[in-house]
Amino acid sequence: MTNNDAKTAFLSMSPNRKARVLSLLAHNLTIRARSAYLPELNDDSARKKLCGLNELLHVVTGQLMHMVSEDAKRYPDDVFMDILIEKAQMGQCEVDLGQAFEWSTSSKPPGTAA
Repeated sequence: MTNNDAKTAFLSMSPNRKARVLSLLAHNLTIRARSAYLPELNDDSARKKLCGLNELLHVVTGQLMHMVSEDAKRYPDDVFMDILIEKAQMGQCEVDLGQAFEWSTSSKPPGTAA
């Protein structure tokens, strides 16, 4: 799933679905972060990947916190998604965000058989 596809999908969701997707997205970003543990990555690459994914987690959990508390001062959904995509680009983890978002909107959890 591209990040633009993710944005379009997210904007079309009901508020309850958005909250559920963001909670799953936070969880699935931690799964993507585990790839930084792979021995194929050197320490610098692993650190960059973890930093990028941590920034995404910060944005996702912050938005989720404001959503569940019904804080009207939270980012509008389109702005939130733009920020998330920009953070993914800056952290070189666009693929991780796309994959985690796809898992979060799928009925099949990651790591399960087809």
